[in-house]
Amino acid sequence: MKTTQEEKRQNGLISIMNHGEDLSKHGKINESQKVLLPLTIESFEQPARLYKRLAINARKQKDYMAEIEFINKFITDFQPLYGGTMWLDVFEPRLAKAKELYKKSLK
Repeated sequence: MKTTQEEKRQNGLISIMNHGEDLSKHGKINESQKVLLPLTIESFEQPARLYKRLAINARKQKDYMAEIEFINKFITDFQPLYGGTMWLDVFEPRLAKAKELYKKSLK
C-alpha cells in the first residue's frame, strides 16, 4: 500500500503532537506549548487530542483564560465535526472548572 503525501504529513504532525505531549508530561509546559501551538493552524486530524493538551498545559500554567479559549475553540470549531456529543463529556466539565478557577484568580 502506498502512503499518500497527506498521510505522510499527518504522520509528521502526529510526531510533533507526541513530542509536545511528552514535554508536558515531563513538566516542560512552556516548551510543550511552543511545540503544540503551531499545530492549531495546520489541518491536524486529531484536534480533540491537541486542544485537550493545550487546555491541560494552560491550567498547569494557571492561565485559565487561555484554557477557556482553547476549550471554546474546540467546542465551537471542531466538536461538530465529530458529531453528536462526542468529546463534550471531556471538554464541558473542564470548561466549567476553568471558569471557576478564573473567577477565583480575580479575587
